Amino acid sequence: MASPSALYDLLVSYTKTQACITACELKIFDALGDDWKTVNEIAQVIETNAGCTERILNACVGIGVLRKENHGLAASPNDRFANSPASSKYLTSSSSVSMRPLFIGMGRTDYPLVGNLVHAVRDGEPQIQRTFGRENYFDDLFNDPGERRGFMTEMHSYSSVFMRELVKDFDLSPFKRACDLGGCTGALGHALSTAYPEMRITVFDLPKVIALAEEFRPIDPKTPSVRYHEGDFFADPLPTSDLFILSNILHDWDEENIDALLSNVYTSLEKGGGIFIIEALYDDDKTGPMTTTAICMMMMVWFKGGKQRSGIEMKELLEKHCFSDVQVKRSGSVYDTIFARKH
Repeated sequence: MASPSALYDLLVSYTKTQACITACELKIFDALGDDWKTVNEIAQVIETNAGCTERILNACVGIGVLRKENHGLAASPNDRFANSPASSKYLTSSSSVSMRPLFIGMGRTDYPLVGNLVHAVRDGEPQIQRTFGRENYFDDLFNDPGERRGFMTEMHSYSSVFMRELVKDFDLSPFKRACDLGGCTGALGHALSTAYPEMRITVFDLPKVIALAEEFRPIDPKTPSVRYHEGDFFADPLPTSDLFILSNILHDWDEENIDALLSNVYTSLEKGGGIFIIEALYDDDKTGPMTTTAICMMMMVWFKGGKQRSGIEMKELLEKHCFSDVQVKRSGSVYDTIFARKH
């Protein structure tokens, strides 16, 4: 049984997340760059209160995202701070694998939403209206180019940091015409193109997403083998392909919409073709991993019927839609992969 101190540490652990979100919002990691700086030097750059800045910096050292060089046993104004190797790579704005957009985006949206988790559990309903005071959150988001760009920056970060390394989990080289549904900026499409040079990839997404997609620079070289196609994957015909990719798509939707989407994919998939899915999977008993549990809590407050599934549940879902030879690979990281075929 957890001790009172362990339970209290759990109770206040949200402040660790907020300290890192605050550091990202204030661009502390950018201000440090490759240098060591004192509290006053940092506060001057980011235009903040020096005393409060010191507390955030020390918290970030305790979390492990900053380093501290002490001048004596007690804290001193001459103490200096620097980025850790991980924060230099993942929390600075200029990094090609920056997670800063995720910290900013989730701090502004997911964090307040999850604050209404109790209402989601009671009502079985998403909490967008209660949290943001509007029902049509995504309609508003996509109608505002600035908001849409921010959302796409988050999706680009997910693909760049987590998804692109997963395209080699299965040998996809036999497939020559792939369609990445909800492929957003094309970051995953360009990763596929680099891994499989003979493959032609269609990034399929809403017109307002495609309109901004070319603004984003993928880690992998942009090539003519990646093209963009406007459409709604529930309402419009899908390009005939021998491989469909669904990355972080299925967990957003309820069973009725998933059935419609997978039926559409199966119909549009050539015989012998494949479906490649990226999702954060539960263990079979659904008590972990805790990262998947956290994502599932977020789906509960965002989407009606949205949730994470186990590998067994994904296999059953795909077999229900006539896919066969279902294979599941656990990555040991945040996201896992599933592959199946149409025979």
